Amino acid sequence: AIPPGYEPQQKLRGDEIRVGDFLMIPRTFRAIETCTTPDEARLLGYYAAEGSPLEGRLGDYAVEFTFNIAEAVTWVADIQGILSRLGLAATERPIAEKHSIRLRTTNDHGAAREPTTRLVRWLRSHAGEGALTKKLSTEVMSWPTTLKLELLRGLFRGDGHESWKIQKPKNPGGGASCSFTACLG
Repeated sequence: AIPPGYEPQQKLRGDEIRVGDFLMIPRTFRAIETCTTPDEARLLGYYAAEGSPLEGRLGDYAVEFTFNIAEAVTWVADIQGILSRLGLAATERPIAEKHSIRLRTTNDHGAAREPTTRLVRWLRSHAGEGALTKKLSTEVMSWPTTLKLELLRGLFRGDGHESWKIQKPKNPGGGASCSFTACLG
């Protein structure tokens, strides 16, 4: 029987916890101030889902995103808009045999090498590289919720299914899945 006046939610010290107690531990974080924009956060989500850094003899020179051809007028167009607002250009190349489209940043024959390299390094530093080893940086995990939502928007658009009814990841495996799950908290 529940004793009169019993309050089920209460704060306890460690020595007051008993076997069989149901524990609820709050998940909180202190958001950091950042100069990252919502566009950049969404681009990082796209990168984590569908992006790859490209290296050449001069180092990082481009980032490439690969999507289904049907997403050319939606997600690929969104990435093009983000890159344009960042002052960068990208080329689109349909790959008919794979029903896909590849979007690759261009460095304009070296004229945009520095900003492109800076973007590639920023993406890599905050989400890693390689499909199975990507993970979010500590800084990203401390972003304000508004930026995390944009990051997740890009992630779901790239590696999930987004409709007006539901959003869920297609393949939540790999190193990033724990980071992205924690990001929701």
